[in-house]
Order: sequence, then C-alpha cells, then structure tokens
Amino acid sequence: MLRFWLESPPDHGLNAAGLLLSVSTIVLIFITYFAYAHASCGGNIPRLREPSGRKRFSLKTRWAYYTDCAGLFNDAYNNFSKKGLPVWIPSLGTRNDILMPHKDLAWVLAQPPNIISIRHAYNDINGIKRSLGSSKYMLDNWQGMLVSKELNKVLDGIVLSLNDELKYVLESRLGRDTVDWKVLDLQQTVQMMIVQATSRFHVGKPLCRNEEYLHLILNIMDEMIFSAAVTGAFPAILQPLINPVASWRLRRLISRVRELIEPRFVECMAHDTADDKCTDFFQMLFRFARKERPDELNIWDLTNRLCMANFEAIHQTSMAITNIILNIVSSDAEYDTISILRKETTAHLGCGSGDSGEYLDDDTKWTKAKIAKLVKADSIARETMRLHSFANRGLFRKVMADGVQTEDGISLPKGSILSFLSQPLHTDGDIFGDPLKFDPWRFSRAREQCESATASPATVEAAGTHSLVSTSQLLSFGRGRNACPGRFLVDFEVKMIVSCLLLKYDIRFPEEYGNQRPQNRWLAEASVIPKDAKVMVRRRK
Repeated sequence: MLRFWLESPPDHGLNAAGLLLSVSTIVLIFITYFAYAHASCGGNIPRLREPSGRKRFSLKTRWAYYTDCAGLFNDAYNNFSKKGLPVWIPSLGTRNDILMPHKDLAWVLAQPPNIISIRHAYNDINGIKRSLGSSKYMLDNWQGMLVSKELNKVLDGIVLSLNDELKYVLESRLGRDTVDWKVLDLQQTVQMMIVQATSRFHVGKPLCRNEEYLHLILNIMDEMIFSAAVTGAFPAILQPLINPVASWRLRRLISRVRELIEPRFVECMAHDTADDKCTDFFQMLFRFARKERPDELNIWDLTNRLCMANFEAIHQTSMAITNIILNIVSSDAEYDTISILRKETTAHLGCGSGDSGEYLDDDTKWTKAKIAKLVKADSIARETMRLHSFANRGLFRKVMADGVQTEDGISLPKGSILSFLSQPLHTDGDIFGDPLKFDPWRFSRAREQCESATASPATVEAAGTHSLVSTSQLLSFGRGRNACPGRFLVDFEVKMIVSCLLLKYDIRFPEEYGNQRPQNRWLAEASVIPKDAKVMVRRRK
C-alpha cells in the first residue's frame, strides 16, 4: 500500500488518501496479528525454535522469518530435515508451513492429488484467485500442459525464431560499439531480453517488439507477486477486503494487455483453421480452448492464461540468467570461464574463429542435439542454481484430506502447506565439497568422468543426473511427474542467451567492483539480486 502511495502522481489529495490507507493497513496488521497469528499448529509435529509441546510461535520466531530466514532455514535443516523429521515453521503473514525431511520426498510425490496437491498449494501461495479472478488458471493449468506436450515437441523450430530474436535483442539493448564500453543495469537488461525472447514464441511479431507490451508483461509479474504478498500477509477472513486494493494496478495492466492482444484474437477467430501450422503459443492456446475448453474461447480467459504462462516462463528465468552472468564474470580470473565457454560453443555449433577469438556467425544453426553438448555451460547454470536460486525451498504441496499420515505415522493436518528446503541442502558440506564456493566446472567434471571411455554402464547412466534439466539432485525444477514442464525450453533459452552474449560481446565488471560480484540478499525467504548490479559490455570486433 505504501509503495502505491509513493509511486502515485503528485496529487496531494491522492497522496493523503494513500498515506491514510498505509497507516490504517499497518494498524490493521498489528490487530490481526494478535488475533490470528497465534493460531495453533495442528498435528504431532514440533514448532521450530519453540519449547517442546508449544502449539504457537512466539513473536521472536515469527519475526525471524523476515529478518533472518537464512538462519531459520539452517536451524530447520540441521536439527530436523537431516535427522528425518518434519517441523512447523512460520511463513508469510499468519501462515504456518511444514518443512518435510528429504527422506519423505518420494512418499510425498507418490501421493495422488486428492490427498496431497501441488496445484492447490501454488494456487494458495501465489494468490491466483485473488490476482486473476479465478483459481482455474492454476487448478486447471492447461497452459502448462501445452508447454509440456506441444512446445517441447517443436523445440528445434522454436529455437530458430528465438535465435533471430536474440540477434535483434542484443543489438538493440547492448549496441554495436566495438570501441567504447557500455555500462548496463544487468537485471533490467536481462529482464527485457528474456521478456522479448519469450514473447517471440508466445505472441510472435510485431507484438514481441512492442515496448509498451514488454513493459506491461514485466509490470504484471511484479504486481502478481506484490498482490499475493500483501494479501497473503492477512488472515483469510480479511483477504477479500484487502485484495481489491492490492491488485488494483494489476487489473489495469492486464486490461491493457487484453487490448493489445485483441486484434490477434480477432484474427484467429476469423482465419485460424486446424490445418494451419501453429506459429506461436497464443495460437496453441486459442486452438486448445476452441476444441477442449469452449467456455474459455474469449479474450478475457486467453489473456489471463497468457499472463500465467508469461509469469511461469520469465520470472525465475530472468533471475537465473542474471546470476549466471554475474558468476561467469566473477569467476573468470580464477577459472578462465569466458574463454572456455566460448571455445565450447564454437566447437559444437560450428561457429567461426579469427584474430579476436571465437565469434558467432549470424547463420549459426542451433539444435537440441548441439545444445545438449554444451556441458560446461550446463555446469555453470547448474552451479548457479545451486548457490543462487531465487527460492530457498520448493516442491510445495497442500494436504487435501483428513487423516493423512507419513510412513512414520506423523499426522499432516488437512489444509497445511508442505515444502522441502533447497538452499541448505544445496550448500551441505556432506554432499558438496567446499559447498559455499562457486566452482563453474563442478558438475561438468562429474559428468565428464561419468561419460569417460572407462566408465561403467551404471556410471554413464548417472551422467544424466549432472545436467541442468535433471531433477534428481537440485530442486530448482521440481521433481517427478510435476517437474517444471518448461525446463527443456529454459535449458535452450539460458544456453543460447549466455552463448550469444559471450561470443558477440566482451563483458566485465566496473572497476569499483574489484572483480567481485554484488552479493544477493535475503528478502524474507527469497534470495534477490541487487537492483543496481552493473556490468560493462563492448561489441567484439
């Protein structure tokens, strides 16, 4: 609320009203906290940092979620998860969640959705009903199904248009100057690159190059997070009152996207036939709705589905690539990272080389098979996700039935949210050597050993667990049948963008950084990149 007031136009009446609303909200938060935050945690599971038998969290423990969540998660991991025990933790607002031990992962994933549900968990956490007006966009997530079943079938075709768009994106965002260095706001630049590249196969040209549309998509993602966070901070009984204010700007942004998308919708209604080849994801949405969900064959529902797909495809991908670039530059002095990545790319993509080193031809052909050979690029992406993921826990699930018990006989109350810690697991010294150090070749070394000529068949099979899209060790893409449906597309996108950037541009930190990357910081339980992180780029000759 306070953010809305600060960003409002300089109208004194509006600012005064916004300030009053902000103050009222703060007062209301304290009132509702004392009324609801001490709600009992059910079941026979202990509360983190609370005496045995205590049913409620102290204000000190709940406050730690906002001020020292890293310490909170490490306590939970070392004292409970590693010992095979679940534990209640405080979460956003008045919510309490259960952290499950990793030994129970297979059991949780094996439960049917009427017992333990992924869709209901993310619907609650992301506030989809509150932000988009209906839970169906998550509970009946057929746009995600299309990504899994349709887009992944035509990856090689998608990558051709993606390659074309990346040429345009790099030149328009980074320039062609081969003499002077250009200072970039890295996170903002990467976000624009990702949203434009993603929009190329979501809505096609010319909309993917419409600056208003691109900024709308980024702002919608921010507002979805903001709306979910603000509304979720209140007890459920008050959320219907809070949400209309918290999501007011979000609704306006989506309405404007709907106006920009409508000409394409009208075109599909008039001319699209089953015999036509799908040229973008919106056309896939349109055809599926026409055949399987006729009640959603309207501009309102298809726009909301598109916004959901944008959120799923862009948000964490842009942060991952930003972190990857920061790690590549900061590790270059010790590991010769940039040169090694350039050589790997040119070796497998048939690029050129000259006096200035390896370079990327404009007619370079990217394919799924070629990208799979970029083992060192894969290793860097994987190591980055190990140390610098946005989310520090994952695999959220919601208990949907009464009487659910784990294999150890521990009761999981109906309605509770389950999750598994990722950051403490990914930095566990018992699993990874020198766990806090960024080692760009950590996973490529293991993979190369597995694939060596002297490796046993079992070892060769294990090599697949060291790739970015594998879900067996890292939790970033989820696990099992509900693993991220777009992870193979993300694999394409990450490696293409990083390779194109390094082969076409020199890149370094500003002198004042001392070749050290700006460190991420915890914001409650999320790991966020400093908004002012800078890099310098110059087009290679």
